Amino acid sequence: GTIINNRYIVQGLIGQGGMGYVYLVRDTLKANMEIALKTFKGKMSESPEHLAIFKQEFIIMTRLKHPNLINVFNFGFDDQKDCHYITMEYLRGLSLKHMMKESNIIEKQHAIDIVVKLARGLEFIHSRNIISRDVKPSNIVIDGGNVKLMDFGISDIGKVDQKKIKGSLLYIAPEILVGEADHRVDIYSLGTVFLQMLTGRIIYHETKATSILNLIKDEYLFLYNQSVILDKVSDPG
Repeated sequence: GTIINNRYIVQGLIGQGGMGYVYLVRDTLKANMEIALKTFKGKMSESPEHLAIFKQEFIIMTRLKHPNLINVFNFGFDDQKDCHYITMEYLRGLSLKHMMKESNIIEKQHAIDIVVKLARGLEFIHSRNIISRDVKPSNIVIDGGNVKLMDFGISDIGKVDQKKIKGSLLYIAPEILVGEADHRVDIYSLGTVFLQMLTGRIIYHETKATSILNLIKDEYLFLYNQSVILDKVSDPG
């Protein structure tokens, strides 16, 4: 099979993300242990901004050692393949997205167990001043009895970066679009995932990006104006 950086023997393609491909490989320096290797798409590597995001994901993940977060091992560059890569643990379980495609609704107690474990993982990354910004079913893996959150490619350190809208519209908090936001945006996203597990429905009736954006902005503006008016009324009844 294909060998990356004279070390990793490619076994097959696991999946494809926004930044590149993820392969199942064997690490020849670790007794042929099976791990996942995430590559950075060739043309994107020419962009300093995109490469910085890829490096940031590795830096963030090396700081996050927790039972409910995916473990990362190495960051490197293959001269022959002209690609950057990150290696991480290989999770044999299914993504929550895949599970919900099969059964639509997750049994109540199982859903609670998943949310509790994810909340522990989020509590840990927040204690390290890191905000995920991408809590969604496709980034949650159920591996045996464990639950792991993965993919920190768009994470922020400290407060949420308001200059760019990052994340999946179906799961991001309205505050990201209209004002200041902090670690609580992850809690909101976790809540939307919990709702979907219990009901089989996403929080919005619309799935078109422009419709969701308009709905969020209009609803937020309405609630804000309502609170301002109520504050001015001595007895709102």
